[in-house]
Amino acid sequence: MVNNPVKTSKATARHIEVKPASKKIERVYLVVAELETGEGIYSVFGTAGQTLPIVAVDDKDLSKLSEYAQDQVKKTGRTVSIIGFTKRIHHETFRPFTTGDKK
Repeated sequence: MVNNPVKTSKATARHIEVKPASKKIERVYLVVAELETGEGIYSVFGTAGQTLPIVAVDDKDLSKLSEYAQDQVKKTGRTVSIIGFTKRIHHETFRPFTTGDKK
């Protein structure tokens, strides 16, 4: 198992939620910590044990993300930043088989 120095708790995601957006998502923000080896992304553990990054896509969630980042500075003593991405690159689409897709 890889030692993840950014991890501060063993909190797990209780459920997965799809948050509706009023339009296409145009920006994504996430919290990163400065590490000796570069940067690390803050994440939570999903229900299947996978790591899922903590992100914000609107101003309300960005405010919550900012509070979280400030809390992590107090808990860890690390320099923490919120970084944003605005260039949208469509990577892949997954559809249920019931739509008739063969993929």
